Amino acid sequence: MNKILCLGFIFLSTIVSLSLSFAEPEEHKQTQSFGSFVKEAQTVVPSEQDFSLISKETKEVSVTAILPDYPWIRVSDYRGFLTEKCVSCHRGISQIGKAHPLSFGCTVCHGGNGDSDSKEVAHLTLIYDPEAKT
Repeated sequence: MNKILCLGFIFLSTIVSLSLSFAEPEEHKQTQSFGSFVKEAQTVVPSEQDFSLISKETKEVSVTAILPDYPWIRVSDYRGFLTEKCVSCHRGISQIGKAHPLSFGCTVCHGGNGDSDSKEVAHLTLIYDPEAKT
């Protein structure tokens, strides 16, 4: 009986250690590739015409929300933006509803680069749903 328990424990330990060793590098690779993609997207040089379409007055939304069920998680930590400039061009956007407060910002759900002044760079990583017209 003790031999079976020992073999079971060794087998379980081996599976857990292999799972942990394979899971961490893959997650790290994804994070690195996303980070390099974001850096590449931020280096796109906008044309002068892009800036002429944007009002001189830049409006920003402070991303101050926390997740209701997890108060230690701040939304700004997820995307890395403390403020978002989406409302500079997308005027008239206010709090849509209780479930969609403006303090959550835009990019946490819709993607894109909320810190950009250029339409092309801001919309480069946008999550677009043609059926919902979002």
